[in-house]
Order: sequence, then structure tokens, then C-alpha cells
Amino acid sequence: MIIDELKNIHLYKNIIPKEIIEDIKGNLNGEPQGEIVKNFIKYKTEYNKPFEQHQKHIDLHIIVKGKEYFGMIESSGFIANQDFNKQDDVSLGESKNNDYLISPFKEKQFVLFFKGEAHKVGWNYQGEPFNVEKIVYKFK
Repeated sequence: MIIDELKNIHLYKNIIPKEIIEDIKGNLNGEPQGEIVKNFIKYKTEYNKPFEQHQKHIDLHIIVKGKEYFGMIESSGFIANQDFNKQDDVSLGESKNNDYLISPFKEKQFVLFFKGEAHKVGWNYQGEPFNVEKIVYKFK
């Protein structure tokens, strides 16, 4: 997992495909060009959120508006409570022992979740929900 300010996205050019970095710099709120997988999501944060884990894709989350918290555990601490969904590349589950990282995530930041890193996003563990607008890129 990597979390940083969006202005530093260029520092991760060895991890993030060039087309995605260019899209972020010049077309963040626009429709994706080429074969970029880019999802625009609007929601309210929730308290009861499962962890999700991917086997094929890396997730790159960018908060456009609002804030949330995320949780992250390494793969050995993740217990799937549903079969792996191949089409959506996701397993949903929980932490083995409730021992996981909690971090705030706000506008002008990005977070990368690598394959196997179980993460809980769209989360508000402190009470009142927040309105969030987010972009999620997926790549291999």
C-alpha cells in the first residue's frame, strides 16, 4: 500500500502505467481514454464495511471530494467470507484478529492497494457519514 499527495503521482511512474498518470494530470474528471479502467463513484461512508481483496488488479483510489477512512491488512490477516468473484476480481471478508491499519484519506491524496492487500474503503469508523466522490483506477 502507498498513500501520498496527488501532486506526487509522477514519483510512482515505475508502478503506475504512463497512460493513467497522464489521465490524472490532464483528464482527471473526464472519461477515460483508450483502455484505462476508471470508475467514478459517489457514496456516503458507512461504519460496517467489509474488507476486499483483489488477485489480478491494483487499485488506485483518488478522493475528488470529501473524506473517509480506510483499513488495510496483509493477506495473511484476511479471512474471506464469500467465494472469490472472478468477474469482479474481489473477495470480501474480515480481519482475523481486528489488528489492522486505519488511516484517514482525504482530497488531493491517492492510495494504491496492491494485489493481495485486503482493504476496507468508504469507511467511517467515527460516527457521522461523509459524502465522498472518488475515482478508482484498476490496472495489472
